[in-house]
Amino acid sequence: MEPTGRPPIIGEAPQVAPQQPSPKEVGELYCAFKAKSDWANKTATDVRLVLSLAEEAIGASQPMPSARKIAE
Repeated sequence: MEPTGRPPIIGEAPQVAPQQPSPKEVGELYCAFKAKSDWANKTATDVRLVLSLAEEAIGASQPMPSARKIAE
């Protein structure tokens, strides 16, 4: 069932909002996507380092609502 933003009709199951990804999940998705191309080992290591620093600054469990829209 796709969320529509409207309240449920009587007898209808309540809608569950999709879970928003964390910075860690977004970073993992990005690395998995980019790994399909020809990343050099140094590039992959550098990107993972920068993403881990960003996770520390933002918070690894902080939801990122706009990231799901970009990924879709």
